[in-house]
Amino acid sequence: GGHVTRSARNVKEGRKCWDVTAPAGSTVYYQSKTDVYIVWNADVCCLYAASPFGSADGAPANVVTFKVSGTSFGFCECTKWDPGNPGKCAGQATADSMVCPVKGGPTSGMCADQSPLDSRPSKCGGGGSPVPTPPNGQCTKDWGNCITSRCCSGAGFTCYEMDASYAE
Repeated sequence: GGHVTRSARNVKEGRKCWDVTAPAGSTVYYQSKTDVYIVWNADVCCLYAASPFGSADGAPANVVTFKVSGTSFGFCECTKWDPGNPGKCAGQATADSMVCPVKGGPTSGMCADQSPLDSRPSKCGGGGSPVPTPPNGQCTKDWGNCITSRCCSGAGFTCYEMDASYAE
């Protein structure tokens, strides 16, 4: 394990971009009801593709794998992608640019090794290690003091647990 942090940038309705720090050489698994369309400073693949796409109403979450070579990387995601108007999220947010395939799109971005799904937690915070209990028994809202509580909740995600590196 190690500390993984993220901070939002370039936020607009329907889109968020993130700057992430993580230990050099680490692999970060990101589970989210969004559609990642651009990544920098990391190798990326789709571990699990939601159908018809990650941000679709009622769809399960996508799981994206980031392999970090340095200590920082970033990505942008659509929080409510519209296949009829992909530019509403961002000009680059086309079906072909999504890390996880959308609506039967290209599957070339799928991870060759699917074995990390074998230990995928049923909810965020598992991954084979015990879920830490926040000191006050409550999750922190919107990444407030997540480094201490290691349990966060807010719009668009349920929690983020360092050891499993899953977010939803």
